Amino acid sequence: MRRIAARIAALVFLLGAPVAAQPSIPQDVPPPPRPELPVSADPNSPIAYSTYGAVRMDTHPDAAYPGFYWATKLDPTNAEVWYARAMAINLAWIHYWYDQIQGDPAFSSSPPDDLAERFSTLMMMALYRDPFVDHRFDLLIYPRGTRVALSRSHDDYLHGVYAYAMHDFPDAVAAWGRFLKSHPERIDVHVQRAQAWYHANEYDSAYAELAFVVAKKEAKPEKLDPSKPATLVYDSKALMWYSMGTIRMRQYDWAGAREALGSALSEDLSFYPAHVRMARVDLALHDSAAAENEYALAADLAKKDAVPHLDFAMYLLAMHRWDAACAQASAAIPLAPEYAAPYFTLGRCEEGRGRAREAVFAYREFIARAAKSDTLMADAVAKEKELSSALARAGTPP
Repeated sequence: MRRIAARIAALVFLLGAPVAAQPSIPQDVPPPPRPELPVSADPNSPIAYSTYGAVRMDTHPDAAYPGFYWATKLDPTNAEVWYARAMAINLAWIHYWYDQIQGDPAFSSSPPDDLAERFSTLMMMALYRDPFVDHRFDLLIYPRGTRVALSRSHDDYLHGVYAYAMHDFPDAVAAWGRFLKSHPERIDVHVQRAQAWYHANEYDSAYAELAFVVAKKEAKPEKLDPSKPATLVYDSKALMWYSMGTIRMRQYDWAGAREALGSALSEDLSFYPAHVRMARVDLALHDSAAAENEYALAADLAKKDAVPHLDFAMYLLAMHRWDAACAQASAAIPLAPEYAAPYFTLGRCEEGRGRAREAVFAYREFIARAAKSDTLMADAVAKEKELSSALARAGTPP
């Protein structure tokens, strides 16, 4: 079991694939068809599609992928479904590899380069949204019959993997701590341990672990080497500082968050998620001018990501900057046409600038795309009815 587990751990090359600081969102051409959901399911619910994927992930990750694909289309803000979409690609390849070595133990085929790139860019989209996204499917890389045995393994790394997957975060911290005593060079395990500290609500310990990683990288810079299991997609120091800023935000330490996010941007000024979080920190510190500047930078840098445009639109909407808010909401729509939220924001700002007909159209587009359980649905339905009635009374029905 230990030999197979070690080989599979080494096979998780995808976690070691180098990525650009600003990966483009992978476009499946043609896109996978929407999965057929149970009759009782809401076809506009991202949760329904992610559930579809989750129940198939262990045995048929290739069939799970379309579910996660459509979940990211309907809600591109959710880090967990971006991670799951990436892992579906990873697991599908591992299943193929495992099937091959059953017939040929010498089989060692490497995955296609484009597969590694797709995985890495999807994982980065998850980390942009939440650098501490729960890696709940990582245990599935190991054959089903070996998983429980990992908990009794004398290999502290594998024990930590199992404990983390079971959400026993203190045990994962302890196991990886023992492992690192004899393998201090394993930067990837320090990062994993920081994630476990974070999920155990030990934020200062998580911060200190990542600060150690950054210090190591600054003392001995090294090039990304995808052949080394110790190299992760989050090898970037900008992402490390971004993670540390996220921790300080969680602690409501705005000054500390600003310092960490500032360090992320010093590493890479084009790292747009840090601009978004810096804007939120600025708002918490009542510096609206700085916040607007950060939102504008993020939107300008995020050429293919709808979320920063929507974040900026919502800020501008709160400031009653109707024209600018409409422009940002409109910019988000072609980047994520199945995502309902930008249409609601567009309806609000069109209404704000007195364009009732355009507002009705936007609300109708939202209603057509949003899940029935969406908290904005009742408001959108009421607004559409109110404005449509007013236009009809004025003799100009939409």
